[in-house]
Amino acid sequence: AWSSFFEMIRAKAEEAGRVFRPVNPAYTSQTCSDCGYRRVGEEKLTLADRTFDCPKCLLHAGRDLNAALNIKAVELYSLGLPQDAPGFSRGE
Repeated sequence: AWSSFFEMIRAKAEEAGRVFRPVNPAYTSQTCSDCGYRRVGEEKLTLADRTFDCPKCLLHAGRDLNAALNIKAVELYSLGLPQDAPGFSRGE
């Protein structure tokens, strides 16, 4: 089922002139998208937790937005681009 889903996304991306690359989502919702602090052990977020509050830099963001920013940063890094590349900002 997942491979079919990814293939549909890949086809739609190609139609739009884009490239689809899956990114490993491991720890994306547990890691601060601003300072890189990672929640571990007892302080890990559960699925019921909908916000990410960083105890180190005090970032307050929605859990899904925080994960999306981390995924985008991973892809920019894999392309050799800086995280402050055009179109990428912490406020998105």
